[in-house]
Amino acid sequence: MTKVKAQKDKVYKLRGDLSKAQHKTFKVDQQQLQAAKKIFSVQDTLNVELGKDQLLKDENFKVEDFNNDFAYLLAHKAKFAASIKDKATLLDREVKAIALVKAATTGDPDQTKIDQARDAINVVNVKAFKDKYLPKLDEAIKNLPKDQQAEQAKKQAAAGDPQQNLYCTGNCII
Repeated sequence: MTKVKAQKDKVYKLRGDLSKAQHKTFKVDQQQLQAAKKIFSVQDTLNVELGKDQLLKDENFKVEDFNNDFAYLLAHKAKFAASIKDKATLLDREVKAIALVKAATTGDPDQTKIDQARDAINVVNVKAFKDKYLPKLDEAIKNLPKDQQAEQAKKQAAAGDPQQNLYCTGNCII
């Protein structure tokens, strides 16, 4: 502990000995270092979580830290942030869509939650993502009352969902 304290005292003494210009350069260099760390963090997250197929790998991914880092880059490295904005938006949309799918498929079946989840999936607009999560909504639709199943089938057809499984049995008009 004393060794660390001695090192800290040495660094702060050196800081005090810096001229104004050197102090400004030191501060700018620290900001550049912090920005570089954020850039690496954001790039790594995008490469690991989205990968080549643009499909979120970890369904339990916490997007808050990523969004904080990205907001920092928007403020301090706007040119770089603009170059990855589409991927960052895609990651954020996928996380939100997965949360809505989980909400729609757990607990009692709820038509509103299913509608919200379907809309979120369609906003993502990545085929692999739709192929993975729309069938999960199909399972939730099966648990709805028959009249709501028919309504959901109409909504799927109108949205152009590839899974246009019609769950209506009996006298349904679609």
